[in-house]
Amino acid sequence: MRKKELKKMVTSEELDLTFRKVGNDFGIETKAEFAAFRDLKTKWMRTYKWAEFTVNDFLKEAPLEVIEDIAKTIFSRIKGNEHDYSDETVEWLTSDEFV
Repeated sequence: MRKKELKKMVTSEELDLTFRKVGNDFGIETKAEFAAFRDLKTKWMRTYKWAEFTVNDFLKEAPLEVIEDIAKTIFSRIKGNEHDYSDETVEWLTSDEFV
């Protein structure tokens, strides 16, 4: 019997750093943390130059690239720009691994 491969989970620090990096690209100071929600969602509070995000802990198993793409999509929409999720993000969110 093979041992099940352990997946690296995204830490709270990695989530926060990823959202801060993307936020800086958009000129917004940012803080992000995981929280347990029943449904897949991200909540945020925002002022002109500051935003705080609460991200569903379902995404702890997502690759960092998916977390970064979700952050880029959210910030783009906050700024009024059209930005769809990347193909990789859609693939991961609809994969058997996630569902």
